[in-house]
Amino acid sequence: MDQTGQHRIFVQAENVQTREIDDEFFLIDASGGTIHSLDPIGAAVWEAFQQATRLCDVMEELVSAFPDTDRGQIEADLDMLVNDLCDYDLLKRVDASAND
Repeated sequence: MDQTGQHRIFVQAENVQTREIDDEFFLIDASGGTIHSLDPIGAAVWEAFQQATRLCDVMEELVSAFPDTDRGQIEADLDMLVNDLCDYDLLKRVDASAND
């Protein structure tokens, strides 16, 4: 994650509903009618973005939670998940200047 990428801020899109069925976590895009499933770690990442949150803060939480996992792998997986959620309009990037 480059320096500018570390401080990107994201928040859940408003049009997304969630459902947990047994051990599975689902995101439902109310505007598009699509359903996406997340594994338990993906669901924890999703929950972290209930409020506008810096990506680097989520990264540090994951690194602390999984000390035996390579930091580079965690970073790559987190970037891929965040990019996917943004591509499907489930997660929105927040303009940092709006928070100043």
